[in-house]
Amino acid sequence: MAGDTPPGDGPNSTTRYRSRGITTEIASAEIKASEVYGDARTPVLSVVAGAQVGMTMLLNGSTLTVGRDVGCDISLVGSGISRNHCRIDRRPGATFIITDLSSTNGIFVNGCKRKVHELVDGDLIKLGPYTVLKYGIENTADVRTRIRQYEQSIHDDLTGLYNRRYFDSRFRHELAYAKRHGDLLSVILFDLDRFKNINDDYGHAAGDFVIRRLSERLSGHLRSEDILARYGGEEFAIILRGEGEERAFMTAERVRTFVEGLAFPLGEGQRSLTISLGTSTLRPDGPSTADEIVAEADENLYKAKTEGRNRTVGSFKS
Repeated sequence: MAGDTPPGDGPNSTTRYRSRGITTEIASAEIKASEVYGDARTPVLSVVAGAQVGMTMLLNGSTLTVGRDVGCDISLVGSGISRNHCRIDRRPGATFIITDLSSTNGIFVNGCKRKVHELVDGDLIKLGPYTVLKYGIENTADVRTRIRQYEQSIHDDLTGLYNRRYFDSRFRHELAYAKRHGDLLSVILFDLDRFKNINDDYGHAAGDFVIRRLSERLSGHLRSEDILARYGGEEFAIILRGEGEERAFMTAERVRTFVEGLAFPLGEGQRSLTISLGTSTLRPDGPSTADEIVAEADENLYKAKTEGRNRTVGSFKS
């Protein structure tokens, strides 16, 4: 099973995360002594207030877009952040200019509203009522350490997917946004049918391999705006932005048939598996809080299990 080790395994491996528009590569080997004790410094943005406190981003591109949209180079979650809020341009001499992109709430730098501003070390940038970014020129080794710590805090060690802690926080923010703007929002919960049999027949290492391989395949099968998380054990969750009851049911069925068609090399042969899914949608006649929506999806998942497995149950009936 070479090539299927968890992210970050091995003394010289590289951990690679895709986190809301930013791809970060961090060497797992020891940071060079010249970086630790030298003067290597780099420009960064750090979230110091808001939903993503601790998130740190290297400014290593010539132009970076910032906003709520998942297509932005720096994709942020938070009240009052526009889909495309502002842009950061690198200028000759390694200076950076931040420009408001006609956002709803504008940008404030050190308390003053700005349309265009040349960033200076220590500047505080406020986007919306709660999110504050800090621009700084910082020690490269310290920045890499902070990036690693933040990424590890929101990702699952085995699969590299978002973890339940991140899912819970992100879903609440997505729900608040959907309510304010009248957007559609759904969630899918699913788990692997009779997964215990794989552990019993092939061992827990093989079970880990199946979960890891399934996560990799599903990540490439969903839309870029869908948020896939490992919810716990062999259970997963998907946040579907902009999808109502019928579309959520159809997406769940598409995921179910996709997984059913996969084959996993185990032992001396191939093994297939199935999943059961439950969906729930924010709707006027149904659940309206994050806990209520997730609870309904979980209840529907349980129904799918009791009704024979390898099926989807949701508020929408085909």
